[in-house]
Amino acid sequence: MAAKKKKNINFIISALVILAGVFLYAFVLPKFQTEAATFRLLSTGETFTIGETFSMDIKIDSEDKSINGAQATLQFPADKIEVTKLDKTDSVFNLWLAEPSFDNQKGEIRFIAASISGFSGASLQVLKATFKVKGIGTADIVVSDGAITASDGSGTNVFSTSQGLGLRIVRSKAEIARPPEAGPVTEEALGFPAKPVVKVPLYPDSEKWYNFSGDFSASWDLPRSVSAVAVAVNTVANFNPTLTEGLFGHKNFSALADGVWYLHVRFKNNIGFGQTAHYKISIDSAPPAPFIVRGETDVPTDNPAPKIFFETTDQLSGIARYLVTVDGRSEIQSLATETTLPTLAPGRHGVKVIAFDAAANSTESSLEIEILPISSPSISSVRTEIYAGEGGLSVNGLALPDIKILINIKNELGTSVFSTEAFADQGGEWSINIDKPLKKGAYVMEATAEDSRGALSLPVSSSQINVRSRPFIIVDNLAIGPSASIIILILIFAISFTLGSWTRKVAKESRQRRILIAQRDVNSQLLNIRKDVGTLIEKHKDKEACTPKNIENEVNYILKKIDTNIVKNKEYILENIEDIG
Repeated sequence: MAAKKKKNINFIISALVILAGVFLYAFVLPKFQTEAATFRLLSTGETFTIGETFSMDIKIDSEDKSINGAQATLQFPADKIEVTKLDKTDSVFNLWLAEPSFDNQKGEIRFIAASISGFSGASLQVLKATFKVKGIGTADIVVSDGAITASDGSGTNVFSTSQGLGLRIVRSKAEIARPPEAGPVTEEALGFPAKPVVKVPLYPDSEKWYNFSGDFSASWDLPRSVSAVAVAVNTVANFNPTLTEGLFGHKNFSALADGVWYLHVRFKNNIGFGQTAHYKISIDSAPPAPFIVRGETDVPTDNPAPKIFFETTDQLSGIARYLVTVDGRSEIQSLATETTLPTLAPGRHGVKVIAFDAAANSTESSLEIEILPISSPSISSVRTEIYAGEGGLSVNGLALPDIKILINIKNELGTSVFSTEAFADQGGEWSINIDKPLKKGAYVMEATAEDSRGALSLPVSSSQINVRSRPFIIVDNLAIGPSASIIILILIFAISFTLGSWTRKVAKESRQRRILIAQRDVNSQLLNIRKDVGTLIEKHKDKEACTPKNIENEVNYILKKIDTNIVKNKEYILENIEDIG
């Protein structure tokens, strides 16, 4: 049970490791990869004998990436071959931070090279090493450590892979394999053989220049009457080989040096040799010579479209074209050695010229140009408060006489929303009314002067332009917009409602107080009347005091008093009822 559990754990760990590897390969590593450049090692053959010498070229395939530096350590079997010479004569690099060196005890070659110019090509020459063979067996020469730097200003390492050499060392020439022979002749010839039709896959177009060199093969179809094939490779255009090597339909060849080469193939039959096929192979792995780009003036200029001058040479395939870029853009193709740059804004600009030869190798050179600005215009006044959707933006200012003013309106994000032009008169005054409706927000207007050459000034900015909704109410130059108007109406309504409620409450309290006072006073008067009537009744009960004369006088007095009180109460009650409302 424990063994099974351990086996499951090991399986899970293995699966996780595989998944992690897949993740790194698919998602992580590509983020760190840049354009690839390759070290390639090319020798003059693949099989050598003891005591023989051969040469090996260290080359770089930059894959269209411009480079300006390289370093490497090469390893070789010290018991089989040894270095006799290192040659940097034809190297694309002209600065050696560490001179090429070799150690035949360790079996190492080392170098660190650089250049003030940038180069690109498929077979850039770095160094040539000459070896002497001293032991039989297999001899592998490899790049064990290397770096290739791009000419991008940052020294980015673009080295990715290397292609080493696998050499075979034998005791004698007899051990070197001959070309594979084809089958025997099956037909008698009636005439001389036809000219061979040669195919070379590595160099398929015999009229084209190639910038790489490597081992290659050639093939041809054999007529049934051919008995032998003669093949030769040299630099003679019309050479006719006569040394046959047997009957074969293809052959492998070692890498060729730079230059124009011819592969000669000739058939032989029972009648004799036929015409020779001459297949041209043109190789130019060297970039054009370094050069300098010059401006028409060495000091800053206010000419917005200056001329630049450049020229270089290429010994083999020749200069095919120049490519001019400004600030990494504005590509200009040129066959001439001078060009006028596009109109440039004030400031510093990086100009790069890349020279290509017919084999697509390139050399580049750079120049920095400073364009001076002309005098900037001024903004004398601008309307800083306008209403949304209505336009009416007016501005005026001063500038050089008879000059164009480029107007640009930008929003709060710095994005241009409108542009137009104005023109200064002979006195340098300029003005413009812009009816472009703008949305609510804050804006800034920029003004830039431009003369007849296209030269520009530095832009100047206006004060902030506020665009808002048109107000509903304007009181003594105080504008009240829709939102403010609504708020004011709400406040007035709230205040009125509050005051009305308070007034009603105060009036109610006052009425209640008046009602209480009126009730109290009426009740008091009624009590007085009741008291007077009670006094009259009490006196009437007194038989001795109640004489007709006394009763009459008393009744008259009391009735008169009651009448007076009633009249007073009537007036008082009416006044209170009127006040209570």
